[in-house]
Amino acid sequence: MHKTTVYFSDELRQRIKRTARKDGLSEAEVIRAAVYSYTEALVDEPLWPESFGIAESGRIPAEKLDEWKAENWNPDW
Repeated sequence: MHKTTVYFSDELRQRIKRTARKDGLSEAEVIRAAVYSYTEALVDEPLWPESFGIAESGRIPAEKLDEWKAENWNPDW
């Protein structure tokens, strides 16, 4: 993690505070989530969801997706 200083208007600061309080998050978590969401479309490679398809546990980590598909994918489903 790196510390960064940003400046917000009073209105935006209040929005961040209200959102953090409402969602039970820190202000930093709200800001990180907003920046992540805003920049997600700018990433060159697609971001896979944490889970894809079906698995015994109901979840497949994104980094294991290609391996799971090679072993389990059935195009006739």
